[in-house]
Order: sequence, then structure tokens, then C-alpha cells
Amino acid sequence: VLYGGGLLAFGQVIFVGGVEGSLWVSIAYLTLWVLLITSMVGLLSLIIPDRSLFFTVGNFVIFMLILLGGGLIPYYYLPYGLDRIAGFLPHFHYLTGIRRIMLGDYGSMVPEMGIMVVAGVVFLSLGCWKIKGWAGDKA
Repeated sequence: VLYGGGLLAFGQVIFVGGVEGSLWVSIAYLTLWVLLITSMVGLLSLIIPDRSLFFTVGNFVIFMLILLGGGLIPYYYLPYGLDRIAGFLPHFHYLTGIRRIMLGDYGSMVPEMGIMVVAGVVFLSLGCWKIKGWAGDKA
């Protein structure tokens, strides 16, 4: 998400010909994804305290999400059944959102972006609550 979003913003400036509305929507969309991903990973790191297990689980989960979500193989080339799973994965929604931005269909992204904000705030709040609970136990 980070590399793709950065390259997308850079490519929009170069190939589209300057700064326009789609660039700012792309940056906002990327920022929401960063909020969502970092809050989920932060909460997961609090749930799995062993670093080696956390890194192993994280690498496996990220690879599987990218593979099944259309990052390595486009989701429409996946076998029947696996292409249906792609609709439930975040990478699929990120790619769909970028496609909508490029087509100028910003209105259909508002509900998805709202869900991302709410989910990011919930995960961040749960992580802070978990940290506060640990600090309360030691005091």
C-alpha cells in the first residue's frame, strides 16, 4: 500500500500533468489505509507478545492477503472460488478504490472511506485501552 500509493502519487504528478483533485483524493485514501493498517498491526503486536511469532504470523498473513487479494496475480485470474474470497480482502478494496480514483468516481468511495476511518479509530482505541490496562496492572 505504501509503495504503491507513493508511486501512484508520483505517477499522477508526472503523467497526468500536475496536481489535480485526484492526487489529493489518492493521498487521503492512502492516509486512511496507513491509519487502518498501522492500528491493526499495533493491536496485533499487543495481542501476540512474542516477536518471532508476531513476525512469522505477520509475514504469512500479509503474503496471503496480497496473493489472494490481487497483488501478485490479478484476482480475475484466480481459480473459481478464490476469486470470490478476494472481495473480502483489503488489497482488493485498495485496488478497486485506486481504480475509482483514476476514473473520477469519488462519490462511491465515501462509504468505504467512512468505514476505514471508523475501523482505524476502533483498532487504535482498542490498542490504547490494552496499553492502559497493562500500565494499570503494574501500578
